Amino acid sequence: MIKNSHPHIPILLIGGPTASGKSKLALSLAQKNNGVILNGDSMQTYKDLPILTAQPSTLEQQDIPHELYGILPGNHLYSVAHWQTRALNAIENAWKQGKQPIVVGGSGLYLQSLTLGLSKIPDVPESIRTWVRQHYETLGNKEFHQYLTSIDSQMSKRLHENDKQRMMRAAEVKLATSRSLAHWQKQRNHDAVKHLKCKMIVLLPPRTQLHQNSELRLNQMITNGAIEEVRALKDKNLDENLPIMKALGVNELSAYLDNKLNLQEATQQTLQATRQYIKRQSTWFCNQFPQAQFVSSYPVPHIWGVDGEQ
Repeated sequence: MIKNSHPHIPILLIGGPTASGKSKLALSLAQKNNGVILNGDSMQTYKDLPILTAQPSTLEQQDIPHELYGILPGNHLYSVAHWQTRALNAIENAWKQGKQPIVVGGSGLYLQSLTLGLSKIPDVPESIRTWVRQHYETLGNKEFHQYLTSIDSQMSKRLHENDKQRMMRAAEVKLATSRSLAHWQKQRNHDAVKHLKCKMIVLLPPRTQLHQNSELRLNQMITNGAIEEVRALKDKNLDENLPIMKALGVNELSAYLDNKLNLQEATQQTLQATRQYIKRQSTWFCNQFPQAQFVSSYPVPHIWGVDGEQ
């Protein structure tokens, strides 16, 4: 049981690539340690795609308290700063109730905002934002990535050419401040999170296992209604640039519904995109969280207790 006299709030962070078993581990720890599970995955904040984004089932959420899952409509823009505010409130509420906060997800920037705080990035004038958006639309993703390389090679090396939002963000920051976004990301405001005592586990199974897991899970998603979810999302005619429209499988299953792909083709293309995402996630977690406990399988042999100690 958590002692409210503790000067810091101990929290467990569970990260790793998609299909690594993070949610299963979080559920096990919450059951053992009187825990509350907090979502740390950007796609799972949206209510439109609970199946396709692998949100915990209704039964799982009944057994253990879950927070920050399915809280936003698909047309909502949601930043790391927005998530951090909600997460800090949820962590404090769990602490006051004598429960162990457990944050789980594959969005590394979300988790990093709790360990390091948020970057102190200056405001970007709207005129620059508008110009960057127009320039992207003129060039397209590949040529815009080349443009980003010409003005900020450090960020272009980090970003995939299909990562439209982050490429535009990197370009607008460089144009507005004359400094790379990488520079500003190092300038952290730690005040909001200095009361947290974070311990982190990164689940990183072998790549072949991740691929097998993701294929099995996608087949289950399709059986359980993922196609119907995408159909309902399409009917809302949302802006294709909204974050939810970038969720794994949305583009491919939309193409299937439009008779541009058969189901096998849509499935294979989704799996290919998932494998690429797994590779990027794995690399990012290894580079950005060297202090974490990296484990390759579940159950994990040594888990921190609720007092924050091993």
